[in-house]
Amino acid sequence: MNEALDLCAAYQIKGDVNGAGRALPERTVVLVPWLRCFETIFRKFPVARERESFVMFHRALQSRHDGVPSSDARVVDWPQMNFTVTHALEHVKDPSLGYSDDEKRVCASQLPDYWVFLAESGRLSKPESKSSVRAARLSELERELGVTSGRGAGGASRFDADARPVPPRATKLTEQQRDYCKSYLAYRALVYNTEELADYKRVLEQQTRDDVSNSNEKAMRERVGARFAKMKDEAVKQRAALDEGLAKLQAGSSWFRNGYCLQDNGGGRIRSGKK
Repeated sequence: MNEALDLCAAYQIKGDVNGAGRALPERTVVLVPWLRCFETIFRKFPVARERESFVMFHRALQSRHDGVPSSDARVVDWPQMNFTVTHALEHVKDPSLGYSDDEKRVCASQLPDYWVFLAESGRLSKPESKSSVRAARLSELERELGVTSGRGAGGASRFDADARPVPPRATKLTEQQRDYCKSYLAYRALVYNTEELADYKRVLEQQTRDDVSNSNEKAMRERVGARFAKMKDEAVKQRAALDEGLAKLQAGSSWFRNGYCLQDNGGGRIRSGKK
């Protein structure tokens, strides 16, 4: 669908300018190629009809075409309309993008109905950074796996706690501690991969319905769901084994913490590996 949107965006109005180099208004018929292209996307991609921002953008563009007093009326500021459509589609493809002041201003003047929709739905406000969104989702997954430290609102991330500075050591890690660290780093990688899959799973669930008629989409959703469940189960098992292993190590070396697995150990950083 995103590739199809790019093809539609490739069309740009090519209007005239006056002697001073200012753009001359064009008739609304110049909007028709976009409208036809978007209608094709609606027919070809069912998910397009579920993406509210795209639906409202198309309606606003159609209203702009239909709302003129006559077909000969020259009311389209073609450079600004080109800008509006191109940037609006970028936001449709990636909802995490923030709107610049220029994008807000031009959208309000060219597609006021769409601007109202964006404002009322909160899409014009600055979105959270991708890193903060990912951190929140990772903490949510950690809570689901039962690996939070129990501190802070809703339980702080144990990974965050492990990454805090730890006191320096006078000795290198023992072989048993290094083996534990390899398992711990492999577990961290598994949790991050599980979170990535969870994000993809959320996208599939948002863009497909339970009664979706497309068998390929339904099969993909089921495969991703099964894979996610398997990875969660494996993460829970690894976490239990790590808790047991950490308790045994700390019985003989009370100073040992997971944080030491994230540091260099004289001969280079410990790397995870399959046992």
